[in-house]
Amino acid sequence: DAFGEALSYRVYFTGSVRDAQHHTDGDPFDDWSLGQAGFHLDFSRGDGSSLPLQGDSYTGTMGERATVGSFSPPSQLVLRGDDIVRGGNLLTRWERELAGGTRLRLQGYYDRTVRNDIRFTEDRNTVDVDMLLPPRLPPRPQLSWGAGFRNSRSNTTQLQPTLSVVPEDRDQRLASLFAQDEIELASEELFLTV
Repeated sequence: DAFGEALSYRVYFTGSVRDAQHHTDGDPFDDWSLGQAGFHLDFSRGDGSSLPLQGDSYTGTMGERATVGSFSPPSQLVLRGDDIVRGGNLLTRWERELAGGTRLRLQGYYDRTVRNDIRFTEDRNTVDVDMLLPPRLPPRPQLSWGAGFRNSRSNTTQLQPTLSVVPEDRDQRLASLFAQDEIELASEELFLTV
């Protein structure tokens, strides 16, 4: 267009249903259904920057049968019911061309997962941020580096007295940093990546 900007998009919907499998005891417990929808947007500008955004959302039920221990007779209980799953995610990435041909890339991701199992429930939120500075265009050196951080928090609720998740609430954090260089050992034939 006249301003050097462009926007493209797409959306989708999908679903599936599966009947229970054959079981010798005749119990058709493991049928399931799942529905999912999502989108993808691409926005680019004439200055070399781009900003894609995509997301998905899903919900479904899964039949389950599980045996758990019991503190009172009988020593084992057979649980039967539907696990309910739902969640969604968003991903965006900003890219910008810098001086010298290098492109700075920043990426952010968020994911939410909820599972209501017949034995426990879990609610998990994950946030992930990454930065990448890839190598400049030739001539060498081909040095790239980046950094990232992820935090994943889960909350679990015990539904059966003989099954527990310890700890029930948990934060998992991960930070990363990397650098990579490509060294030419023989004229455009042999390279060493460090």
